[in-house]
Amino acid sequence: LLEGCLAGMRAKPDRDLAKTVGYTVYLSYAYADRGDYGHATAVLTEALREDAEEIDRATRSTAYRALSRLYAVTGQTPLAVDYARHGLELALAEGNEWDQGQSHLLLAHILLDDGQADEAGRELTAARRTFGERLSGMDEGFVAVEEARRALQSGDPEGAAERARDALELLGNLSVPGQLGEAYLVLARSYD
Repeated sequence: LLEGCLAGMRAKPDRDLAKTVGYTVYLSYAYADRGDYGHATAVLTEALREDAEEIDRATRSTAYRALSRLYAVTGQTPLAVDYARHGLELALAEGNEWDQGQSHLLLAHILLDDGQADEAGRELTAARRTFGERLSGMDEGFVAVEEARRALQSGDPEGAAERARDALELLGNLSVPGQLGEAYLVLARSYD
């Protein structure tokens, strides 16, 4: 479905580049959900290579975060960090605080996956500062999951358990199995 939409959009002489890249991000998510990381990465890099300078910064920031996630899932941490930082730079240039917060949160997640708890802590602090009071319950839950992971890696099992419980309370009714799974995993490991 998304491939057909993209083909139709690309065929138009007056295509909207931001929408085209936006749909490409969704297509990359669909490929990644199927485990086809090669195609997911290829469609994103192609879209960015073709039209990078003509795409607005907010859309490029989103696409860079999507690439960062793909590289993180495939174990390419240095590339994941680079793309997350590129996304952050664009969000800073755009003045988009929500995208900045998402970029900091993504960086924290990647760094925690790599065992870099101290640096991840700095990113979590920046994410909270950037989000400020505008956090939705779901975003608060996502931050709480990463804070729980950081506490566990930093040798604070009690703090990890508390933040994991907070995350479970915030995310329990939502369809976010990855974050819920991570929160339950932290909670279980905090009792080791």
